[in-house]
Amino acid sequence: MSKIKIMIVDDLEHVRQGLQTIFELSEDIEVVGEANNGAEAVTLAGKYNPDVVLMDIEMPKIDGFEATQLIKNQYPGIGVVMISIHHTPEFLKRATESGVDAYLRKGLPSDVLFSTIQEVWKKKNTKVQNN
Repeated sequence: MSKIKIMIVDDLEHVRQGLQTIFELSEDIEVVGEANNGAEAVTLAGKYNPDVVLMDIEMPKIDGFEATQLIKNQYPGIGVVMISIHHTPEFLKRATESGVDAYLRKGLPSDVLFSTIQEVWKKKNTKVQNN
C-alpha cells in the first residue's frame, strides 16, 4: 500500500513540528508539505497534491474554514481533517458547512488522529474508484 500523503496547516510552527514528529512514527503516512496560514494552504494544495490536509482553524490571512472551502472547490479529491482546540456546536457547524471530512479536537491520542486520516483517505479513494 502506498503511503497517505498529508499536508499540515497550522500557524504555529511548534504545532507543525510536533505533528511532523508524530507522523514520522507512522509507516502509512508521509508529510509532503506544510503551510502556516490558509492562503498558503490553498496554494500549496495544488503544488503538493496531498491525499489529506490536516487543517487548523484560527490562522492569519484566511482561516481554516475558508481555506477548506477553497481547497474543496479547487481540488475535490483532497480530504480535509480539521483539528482545533475549539469544540463547540458553532465551530462544528461551520466546519461541516466548509466541507471538512472530519473534525478532531487538538490533543487527542495519536492513534485517533492516524485512524481518522486513514478513514478519510479510504473514503476519498472509494469515491474516486466508483466514479
